[in-house]
Amino acid sequence: MSRNQLKKIREFRGLTQAALAEKSKVSLPYIRILEQGGGLPGVGVAERLAGALGVDPDQLFFRQDFGADRIATLGELYADDLVDLSPEDREKVFLYVLCADETAWKVIARGRTPWPVLWENALAFDEYKKKFPAKR
Repeated sequence: MSRNQLKKIREFRGLTQAALAEKSKVSLPYIRILEQGGGLPGVGVAERLAGALGVDPDQLFFRQDFGADRIATLGELYADDLVDLSPEDREKVFLYVLCADETAWKVIARGRTPWPVLWENALAFDEYKKKFPAKR
């Protein structure tokens, strides 16, 4: 996680941690943990925080190297499967992997997620995004 982005953007918006907690419906202790670099939130929390701050979730939590590392690992593990997908479908898989929480990512990165399961998860995530778009 880009350790200080959440704090920097929150302060730029003139919000206290308590105000952000209230506005985003994310607990104050969890916001403190995130601002101290103590983890990466799930998609729902990232979207609520980003919505409360008026930014995209990736501005808060995704460092460029973070995404590049995940995409590179995905390419190594699933190259044969990815090559058969359209660019739009590859993007669905990449976005799912970028948004996966740490536990899910560890399973994927160890090659323990069969391709059909990964693909179904990516499609389900894409449907979820369409059903519940991030509020800006």
